[in-house]
Amino acid sequence: MSLGKTEAIVIMIGFIIGVAGIIMLLPSSPVTYNTNVETEPGSYRFIGTLEGADDYNIHSIRVLPDPISMHIVLKCGSNDFDLYAGFGYTPSLSEYEFRGYAVGGEDLTVDFIDEGIWHMMVQSYSGAGQYELLIEIEY
Repeated sequence: MSLGKTEAIVIMIGFIIGVAGIIMLLPSSPVTYNTNVETEPGSYRFIGTLEGADDYNIHSIRVLPDPISMHIVLKCGSNDFDLYAGFGYTPSLSEYEFRGYAVGGEDLTVDFIDEGIWHMMVQSYSGAGQYELLIEIEY
């Protein structure tokens, strides 16, 4: 049995709609890479926005050889945004190298860091709005 032209078109349209529906259901990534501003060697500034609780952005930096320490400041006003850092991997709420979770921002200094790619996750515990993430590496 062969399909007629109309039947073939209906099947083709159904297939296209089905594939489009699957694509629309795939989660979109909130990863932010394009707001990186290196202000001077070893000094980074990121600006981002979180839409509400559990929203997050990932920012990545490269630490050059012979680092002494990393100073991180997260400014987020009265929002409760937290910071999670991963070395060579994207951090999560359960897997990270270190974290900061004070209300209203973070100010951390971490000694004995490794050279390589660090990923910083800024996550909203509660609140929505803009933040600024400043990272300075001392060599």
